[in-house]
Amino acid sequence: MIDKALEEQYNARAAVPGHQQIFSRWKARSESCRAASKCSLDIRYGAGVRETLDLFHGNGDRLHLFLHGGYWQAMDKSFFSFLATGLVQRGRDVAICNYPLAPDASLPQILDSVRRACLFLWRNADRFDAAWKSIQVSGHSAGGQLVAMLLTTRWPDLDPALPKGLVDSGIAVSGLYDLDPLRQTTINLKLGLDEASARRNSPLHLTPATQAPMLLVTGSEERPAFQQQMADFAENRRSFEVPVKTLCLPGLNHFTVVEELTRAEGALLDSVISL
Repeated sequence: MIDKALEEQYNARAAVPGHQQIFSRWKARSESCRAASKCSLDIRYGAGVRETLDLFHGNGDRLHLFLHGGYWQAMDKSFFSFLATGLVQRGRDVAICNYPLAPDASLPQILDSVRRACLFLWRNADRFDAAWKSIQVSGHSAGGQLVAMLLTTRWPDLDPALPKGLVDSGIAVSGLYDLDPLRQTTINLKLGLDEASARRNSPLHLTPATQAPMLLVTGSEERPAFQQQMADFAENRRSFEVPVKTLCLPGLNHFTVVEELTRAEGALLDSVISL
């Protein structure tokens, strides 16, 4: 049964009537970015559907991996190339990642895919003339959940040769950390979450693998549910002694908030670089 109040809180597109114009702006900016940048496109990191990434080359010293949103069932990396611009100008290599989408893939399968992306990048730094010592990850909306889930990953359990701190910091913009409310919205029609699976895929109920610092971000024009999710998750992570910084950026909604990552010397970009 759909809960109308929860549907209103979590239907991000309905909350921003101009979202299609925003998406068109992202697409145009991203096309320009790819045309003007030194980049390697559609690199395959796994054999699965949509397991490709784009790599924008900075100075080869630090790597930033971005995971797009779309409630795990929509969007594509091609809309987000523009987000690399500010980070590359500040010396970062930037990977922007696709992953399989629901309902063809479950949330655990999506998480396994982005883990493969991390492992591919870690193991292939030499291929890209890079010297990455760790990976900084960021994500928007559903991508924020994936960031938080990556920070619960015990990498040496996957391969004893991997460092515990393979992911050294995480940035979640308008993230989702407790998925239980989504069960009573139309978002769940493709996710198929029940109470148990919602809890298993909720970072709020999982233990961080390290004390890697986190930056949690919302816009002031977000629905209150997203701001509450951020506040609850920040409190939870601090209980594990994880260093957490929160930002609520004025005048920005669920979609425009991620654009702040491109604003030179803006609060979000500065915070990401200093994390």
